[in-house]
Amino acid sequence: MHVKATPTEPTVIAYETHRPAEGPPVIRAPILVRLVHGYNMVDCMRIKQYRVALVEDRRQPAGDALPVQVWRLTGPSGHRMVWVTSMLRASDFSATTSDTRDMPFPRVGTPDDPAWAPTRLKWSSFRHPVRNFKLFLCGKWNASRSDPLTFLRLRQPAWASDVLLTMVSEYHGSESVTDETEADVAAYVLDAHKMLYRQFRGHGGLEAREATAP
Repeated sequence: MHVKATPTEPTVIAYETHRPAEGPPVIRAPILVRLVHGYNMVDCMRIKQYRVALVEDRRQPAGDALPVQVWRLTGPSGHRMVWVTSMLRASDFSATTSDTRDMPFPRVGTPDDPAWAPTRLKWSSFRHPVRNFKLFLCGKWNASRSDPLTFLRLRQPAWASDVLLTMVSEYHGSESVTDETEADVAAYVLDAHKMLYRQFRGHGGLEAREATAP
């Protein structure tokens, strides 16, 4: 998948995987697998008005299994998905037991109102001054990542980590996941997640690739 070539794009690499045409649609849907500079997936999706619930936490697996967290995401329209995350070291793609929720970016207090977008001051801004001022403060607080010193412009805002990577595998089916299909979809997303992880692990990490670059 194409990744934007900008210095502020947190996604390092992205793949879309497809299963051969067999089985029900929910386990033939595309799975998007991304390596992202370490970020807080839960708060990021809360900003986008998704409800995120932890389905299973496997960060202390037995043996050499990959530590993962399985999530249920429900969009504003009610469409339900299953995502899987793992936190990897950027140096060699080795797995860690870190929680994506512990990452400082983009931690927020209250999700933004989806109907509001920041604009310059206009006459219409004064129609509802109290409401608009609250929205402004909420947006500014979220932009500061809920950090008082950043809010007061006394500190630079936290950005996605270049020490850890968040590996995210996302169910992208058009059919909403249901209570009856959630376990099958979770297993399907986990298969793609683990398969791509083996590929990433086999090719080393960011520092290893930089060290061998001409």
